[in-house]
Amino acid sequence: ACAYSGSLKAPTGVSGEPFFLPLVALQLSPILIPLIGWVVGNLKDAVIGRVDTTPRRGGVTVPQRRDDGPRRSPDESTTEVDMTESNGGSRANDVAVIGCGLMGSALARAFAKSGYSVAAWNRTPERAEALACDGITPVRSVDDAVRSTRLVVACMSTYETTVAALKPVTDWEGATLVNLASGAPYEVTVLERWAAEHGAEYLDGSIVCYPQDIGSSEAAVLYSGSPAAWTDHERTLMSLGGSSAYISDRVTDASVLNVGVVGAFYVSALSAYVEAATYVLGQGVTADVLHALTQVTIEGLRKASAEAAAAIVSGEHATDKATIDTYAEAAGAALAVMQDSGQRARMLAAAVENLSTAAASGSGSLGFFAQTTVAAADPAKAV
Repeated sequence: ACAYSGSLKAPTGVSGEPFFLPLVALQLSPILIPLIGWVVGNLKDAVIGRVDTTPRRGGVTVPQRRDDGPRRSPDESTTEVDMTESNGGSRANDVAVIGCGLMGSALARAFAKSGYSVAAWNRTPERAEALACDGITPVRSVDDAVRSTRLVVACMSTYETTVAALKPVTDWEGATLVNLASGAPYEVTVLERWAAEHGAEYLDGSIVCYPQDIGSSEAAVLYSGSPAAWTDHERTLMSLGGSSAYISDRVTDASVLNVGVVGAFYVSALSAYVEAATYVLGQGVTADVLHALTQVTIEGLRKASAEAAAAIVSGEHATDKATIDTYAEAAGAALAVMQDSGQRARMLAAAVENLSTAAASGSGSLGFFAQTTVAAADPAKAV
């Protein structure tokens, strides 16, 4: 695709070759959700047949338990249960939600709307009690909440606060803990070990949508961890979002994708677009024209992302297209123009630095994705 205006010749870099600066843009609803959907579809194909879903605990095969769906229909009224007293370990609820902030409350409501019996606990009881009008049973004791169900979904601010909140629980036997807090992969491993020590199966999850999207067909929650736990609770957990998926039996994978795709990619790309749009609109280009070119560029980015992953895995970076030297020269010229116009252009400056570092390391004649060789602080750790 080419965009033309006026009668001037195409701008050139120092070498005289034409260049253009792609406008990198991502907007959550139309782009990130389809991206996750594409990833999920491919991951499902990759996972099927690879993961052994035979339930095991302590290395011993145990009878498989199935998630038979909600115990009541969405239209049935719920009977409020006083669970401030001990329930004797009964499994009165399909699911217990631990943490009733904006996201936790959305999770509880989505479960209830799908027909599941839901208990909710929060450190400040008022937040859980506010959900009673949605057919959710507020519980003042976290121990009672956990012992009332086989599926515990925690949505606290951090992994540390999750463990602190769950310490009073006296019996995890037969239960699965699903943690949806954001954290580092090493924290996932620690919490998985903690769950195992307390007799629980464990799944880790990353929410890739806003609270208001939970329960919709577009919402996505990525799960990884115990195959047995997923086999037990797939139907219940999928009710949180139609684009959700179990992506791996490696418990850290959901967290890694959250850090890489949502953090490093989405946040950086959207920041780069804000930077680029600020410059373009400030130069008098209309928003309609910017939007039209943005859609073309996003499609190019979609195709390039698949090529990038393949090249990084294979280590093959030879190209008959533009080299890193070409990109570095073009991006450097664009950076100078933006900075001369009064823009900080920090995202573009970071890209120029990466390209220049790759070129200086001897990768200048290779394709754009050869930057992976200098992406890690320790080159030996690069894929």
